[in-house]
Amino acid sequence: SILYEFGIDSIIGVKLSNEIEASLKVKIPLEMFLEDKAFEEICIEIYEKSGKENIYSLSKSDNKKDLLSLSFGQERIWFMNEISKGNHSYNMSGYITFDGELDSKTLENAFNKVIKKQSSLRTIFISKDGTPYQKILDNVEFKLEIVNLSSSSFSDNTSKRDDILQQESTFQFNLEEGPLLRACLIMYSDLKFELIITMHH
Repeated sequence: SILYEFGIDSIIGVKLSNEIEASLKVKIPLEMFLEDKAFEEICIEIYEKSGKENIYSLSKSDNKKDLLSLSFGQERIWFMNEISKGNHSYNMSGYITFDGELDSKTLENAFNKVIKKQSSLRTIFISKDGTPYQKILDNVEFKLEIVNLSSSSFSDNTSKRDDILQQESTFQFNLEEGPLLRACLIMYSDLKFELIITMHH
């Protein structure tokens, strides 16, 4: 579909549909973007429904830099974050184990490619005149944290792993800076790794 072709998630798809309706006075259902239609077909359909005068009156803008309204759920999360700094109840953590060779730089690059593709992973939350908004950043620099435990004993590794899991799962994200995603790679040996991923939702 067009959404996946351009790396747009369903949330941004809804906003896109609303923006088209507000700007061109044309109601475009989200389903149109989910159908197997070419981009040109959708443009022609919008063009025919709106009329030339509306098309030509539009000014060029960069939607990625616009401040977007929050959903009810997002407002609730933002509010709870404001009144309870350090609250990690909205963190989600998980881990994956790897046996075999692993290139940490390639893994970090993979994360950056996914973040570049998905706008939701480049979204931050800022306050303007007391009102919260979401903003999609053009670029987000993601760094993979690496912890080398290859020289530690098995018992030490178990204790240190528990500490790392606790630290990552309770990490305090800065909603105004981002990224709202972390990844920590624990290296037990040259052929054994564990990747811990934590997201704010």
